Amino acid sequence: MSRLDPLLHEAQSRTRRNRAIIISSVVLVIFVVVFVSLAIIYLDRLKIEVAPKAAIEGADIEMLNGMGLVLGDNLIAIKDDLTLRIASPGFRSQELTVADATWRRGRLDVVLVPLPAELTARTNPELPDVRWYLDDVFVAQSPGLNVELKPGDYTIRAQHRNFEPASVAVSLDRAESHSLSLELVPVQGTVEISSEPTGASVMLDSVAVGETPLKLDVDSGPHDIDISYPHYATRTDTITVTSENRQISRHYELVPANQKVVFSLTPEDGLLTLDRVVIPTQRQPSVSLAVNSRHLVEYSKPGFRTQRVEFTVMPDSTNEVALTLQPIYGTVNVRSDPTAEVSVNGSLIGRTPMQLKLQAIPQTVTLSRSGYVSQTRTVTPDEQLTKEVSVELVSEQAHRLSTSPDDLVNSIGMELKLFKKPDAFRMGSARGEPDGRPNEFARQIQLTRPFYAGVYEVTVDEYQQFGAPGQTAAGNRKPMTGVSWLAAVKFCNWLSDKEDLKPVYQFSGDAFTGSEAGADGYRLLTEAEWEWLARKAGRVQQTTFPWGNRTTIPANTGNLADESARTMVARYIPQYNDGQSGLSETGMFQSNPVGIHDLAGNASEWTHDSYTHARPTGGDVEVNPFDQSAARWRTIKGANFQSARLRELRVAFRRGSAMGDATVGFRVARYLY
Repeated sequence: MSRLDPLLHEAQSRTRRNRAIIISSVVLVIFVVVFVSLAIIYLDRLKIEVAPKAAIEGADIEMLNGMGLVLGDNLIAIKDDLTLRIASPGFRSQELTVADATWRRGRLDVVLVPLPAELTARTNPELPDVRWYLDDVFVAQSPGLNVELKPGDYTIRAQHRNFEPASVAVSLDRAESHSLSLELVPVQGTVEISSEPTGASVMLDSVAVGETPLKLDVDSGPHDIDISYPHYATRTDTITVTSENRQISRHYELVPANQKVVFSLTPEDGLLTLDRVVIPTQRQPSVSLAVNSRHLVEYSKPGFRTQRVEFTVMPDSTNEVALTLQPIYGTVNVRSDPTAEVSVNGSLIGRTPMQLKLQAIPQTVTLSRSGYVSQTRTVTPDEQLTKEVSVELVSEQAHRLSTSPDDLVNSIGMELKLFKKPDAFRMGSARGEPDGRPNEFARQIQLTRPFYAGVYEVTVDEYQQFGAPGQTAAGNRKPMTGVSWLAAVKFCNWLSDKEDLKPVYQFSGDAFTGSEAGADGYRLLTEAEWEWLARKAGRVQQTTFPWGNRTTIPANTGNLADESARTMVARYIPQYNDGQSGLSETGMFQSNPVGIHDLAGNASEWTHDSYTHARPTGGDVEVNPFDQSAARWRTIKGANFQSARLRELRVAFRRGSAMGDATVGFRVARYLY
């Protein structure tokens, strides 16, 4: 390579650099020309005037949005809506929108508001209810003062009722934070105290300060005053010294002290009045009364003579007033028919007739006799007049008879009827009576004991409550059949226990041992009662059949072996149709004259009596026959849905069994007493 080559290469590089500089300069000139042209076409100038003068120095103008340039107090920008922020130390900044109207005017006037000064003031001591004044204008009542103020000069005053007012002058600049404390000096006052009588002891805030009359220097605020004098009631008062109330004067008229008076009363719980005002006597009564005062106390109680006592309340002593009342008595004659035992207020004192001396207060006199309903009378004896208590006792049986309902629904919904006056009839069949049988003994019966009898035979629903207590009815109203006599009487005992009645049937374990005639619990109808209901009750003359004496069976008489059952039984009743081929629900057929259903059919019924072929030995007339034996065989009465023979339809027809079957049910009864 020759020496000329490097020089040639350097010359070429220099040529290229010069060419680049020339090209850049041309581009810059073109840009400036274009920018100036655009500025002439699209940009404009806006003068910004800031006030007040104090805000001009340090003012800062910032463009928040838009395109332009801020030069000093001039804005050069595209004529479009834009936002400026103008700020200056010590003034509130402002955000302004430059719109078309502002551009046309060519000037934007901005007035900045000085920032307020912040003043904080407290008192020493700090108090919750200081009243604050600013240039003598009340501004707040609070422990301290926190306010924002315009720059300037102010006088701050703190005022409290227990302290002297305190004030201070302050000069505030804009945006200044200023704190100050005002010292409060307590108010001093005087109190003059006098009393009648003079010489009373005075305590100020629990400290003894002398005797009346006296004058005291006291600090501001509330003070408790106690004025005491022997035998006089202590006076208490509260005074308050404030800046508005520095001089206080008090005069106290003392009154004699009260003394406790206790009343001793015999007997207790009477009516005690003091000067005609009632005094409660629940505990030993006492009152507080003025010393040397005089009073009238009166004590009274029914049955006693009233006592009145005047007394004077004495000082320095226990005052007790004893009041003892004397009882008043009157005469009371007590008689009864029949003779009875006499109790007064629950205490037995003898038998009628008797004359009593009783206190003149309400007395409860009870007359009682076994088998009769006790009678109680209240009488108030009179000192001047003899009182009479005369009672005719009613037997328990007569009372129960008169008060028991004729129709009763028991605890499981059974309907029963009361027969108060059952009468005499002939039971069984007379010798030679058509279709009569040797076991149908003719007996003269006299029924005198009132008894309830079930209107219907016991139903399946009712019996199942015995087997499953609490079971609800399932709608089976057919008679409960197929149960033994023992099962039937156990049902009766269960029902007696359920209703708190005395059970009739007695058992030793599971073995039946007999019956109690005097019990009022549930039982089966006696054979005599069953026959009386079926043939005599509600009739002038007794009948052979439940429906009467005719052998023709009237329609709707009962559920018997009728035409509808002819394919199910060996015998049936021609031309009789009851519409039931088997057991029917209870009560579907006409009742007997006294309202008892199904005595003529449906299910035969267990009775209470034992079954025997031996002639009864009850005498010419049997009164209320009641079998108390424990015999195994029992009597069944009444026809059923399989009965067709005329002899079986007679009331006198009877048969015996030890076990039940599908044709035998039962009906409950019970003696009224």
